[in-house]
Amino acid sequence: MTIRFLDINDVYDFRELRIKGLQTDPTAFGSTYDREINLPLEKFEERLKHSPNQFTVGCFHRNKLICSASFIRHSADKFKHKGMIVAVYCEEEYRGSGAAKKTIQFLLTNAKKLPGLEILHITVVSDNIRAKHFYTNIGFQKYGQEPRALFYKNRYYDEDLMYLEIQKG
Repeated sequence: MTIRFLDINDVYDFRELRIKGLQTDPTAFGSTYDREINLPLEKFEERLKHSPNQFTVGCFHRNKLICSASFIRHSADKFKHKGMIVAVYCEEEYRGSGAAKKTIQFLLTNAKKLPGLEILHITVVSDNIRAKHFYTNIGFQKYGQEPRALFYKNRYYDEDLMYLEIQKG
């Protein structure tokens, strides 16, 4: 497995993985398959632009993108000590293989290099026990729950709010 930053050259693979994730695990994302299947390629390219406030990483197995995760840093002065991990997806057949853990660890290693970044947040659907266990094992802690955070197919989903301190303020 190879873990690296994704860039514009990965846009087709990234779009394919994202669309697959929206189909197979729709409650893991705030967006929907119906919304993103029709987005122009440029929207996916924007997500792959690398800056101190945003980057996406991916795990490849035999040159196939199997896992990805994105980092977004708050840009407002009062919030730039915080960032978020979003859009995490690992193909089902690679779950438990270490691909997701290596991907998140790569993201964390690079986020820790950013001056002034102290805390990372992630939200996880409350009934996704496997994902909550995964993030807890990495060191994330639950600090709250947002009731009815998502509404999908006539059902509400709560989200657990989790954080990881990467540097002391």
